[in-house]
Amino acid sequence: MAVVSMGHGRLSREPGILRIDLPGGAGEDTLEHIDWDAWFSKFDESSLAFLYQQEKSDGEDSTLFKLVSR
Repeated sequence: MAVVSMGHGRLSREPGILRIDLPGGAGEDTLEHIDWDAWFSKFDESSLAFLYQQEKSDGEDSTLFKLVSR
């Protein structure tokens, strides 16, 4: 789990914008990893839900997901 970096490789006291950093994803230089407890605390505090697509219309596995307001 990750949040958008606040700069200089240091995370501010409170997590900012939540992201999910998948292996090989584009967030390597812009995200900072945080632990699950901090991530879910921010997730709940922000009243978010996890929206995902299990498979594409052709039956292939999908990687489509996003965090949305509840």
